Amino acid sequence: MSKFVYKVRCLVEQDVAEKWVRFFLDKHLADVMNTGYFTKCKFFEIQTNSKLTRTFCSEYYYEKEEDLEAYNQNSASSLKTETKDLFGDKFSCQRELLVQIGAIKRAELTSV
Repeated sequence: MSKFVYKVRCLVEQDVAEKWVRFFLDKHLADVMNTGYFTKCKFFEIQTNSKLTRTFCSEYYYEKEEDLEAYNQNSASSLKTETKDLFGDKFSCQRELLVQIGAIKRAELTSV
């Protein structure tokens, strides 16, 4: 199980949002995974009430801090450039690093 998550949340203008989804599902997520630094990824749309934008979140799971460092040094720049070339200023992204400190499954809960 991956202990670390690299989370990228992107606010995308409505007029390019469908193209964004297609690009991510058809190419970008696979390109990121093919770098070899991540063990899995998940892609979400965050539900909002905005009529002007849509918000998407990609989560990339990795095993050790060195994996993300290597990704940033060797691959991130070209992938970010490709996205910027396709979508220009029609999006903005925020990045977060998550470290898992615990987890529980429903079967592990006990009644009081």
